[in-house]
Amino acid sequence: MTDEALVALRDLYFSMYGRLGKYEYPIAHPAFAKWKAARSYALRLEGILSVVGDVKGKRVLDIGCAEGAFSHHLALRGAKVTGLDYCSWRTELAEGVSRLYELPPDNPLFIAIRFERYLKEHAAERFDFILFLSLVHHFLRRGLKSTWQKMELVSQHTDIMFLEADLTPLHCRHLVRSGHKQAQMKEVIPRLIVGHSGFRDYEELPSTGAIRPFFVFTK
Repeated sequence: MTDEALVALRDLYFSMYGRLGKYEYPIAHPAFAKWKAARSYALRLEGILSVVGDVKGKRVLDIGCAEGAFSHHLALRGAKVTGLDYCSWRTELAEGVSRLYELPPDNPLFIAIRFERYLKEHAAERFDFILFLSLVHHFLRRGLKSTWQKMELVSQHTDIMFLEADLTPLHCRHLVRSGHKQAQMKEVIPRLIVGHSGFRDYEELPSTGAIRPFFVFTK
């Protein structure tokens, strides 16, 4: 990446986040060494790799990819990755970081689209595993039936899904109203996902240092 392109990428981050030195996920490049990331991907990535092993040649779908931290680092390890996010400015940032990492323009392939539309338009497409991180709680907050429909749709395209969930009362209120105990959400939510999708089993991955529980679902 040229100096001009690097400056353009930093300016793009500045325009999106509003303050130089702040962004969502760390970028492994000296130009961003002093920037402060709100989240870390490293421990969750280790958890994913502990399940799937060598990802070289594996097809991966990263739903809600944001700026592509997981997509980039899986692609750097040889996976063939498609990253989806409905926010076009996020996929634009992700493409910029791909150039920074000297990754090809089609791997990861970032697409600004709602994942439901993508999966319905690519009904026959299958992935070795799908990432569904920091999303399900937003759907739970809006309604249970539509959430289970989304989980069923995802399960049609893979045998393995990694899912992270925020279990705070704000997101779980519909479950509480339907009779579930707030304190039991870590058991309730994955059990209901299994009951309303093609997945047949789940496991909570060891502590990742994150606040949100992290699960792997399998068939």
